[in-house]
Amino acid sequence: MILGEKLKSGYVFVLGFCVILLSGCMSLQPMDLSPEEVRKQIRAGELANLGDRILVTTEDSKTYIFQVVEVTDCDVRGSEEAVQIDTIVSIHVRQPARERTVVAILGTLGIIYTVAALKAVDDVLDDITN
Repeated sequence: MILGEKLKSGYVFVLGFCVILLSGCMSLQPMDLSPEEVRKQIRAGELANLGDRILVTTEDSKTYIFQVVEVTDCDVRGSEEAVQIDTIVSIHVRQPARERTVVAILGTLGIIYTVAALKAVDDVLDDITN
């Protein structure tokens, strides 16, 4: 095979690249709400759900980044911290970024198509030389 070894290393590159692209599909999305509305929505279960990765800012300007393991009437808890809901003034919840997801999918498909085309060319060249 003329391109065989290059294609094998290309597959590893494609796989790694796809993982990187798809990991970029998530971002922290700001919630443009008043502190009172943020608190109300957290208590209602509309924000800070179990498993969400969040960034919260409190009244004393401290920020906390953690994955939610529990939400009570009084606080939002991560594995190592708890933030009282009454002190939260803003929240950013990690959510899919649609534009990045589209770019990642199209980029991944483009790379897969390119690798498949190279494999086809390699097969044709291999047939010609044999």
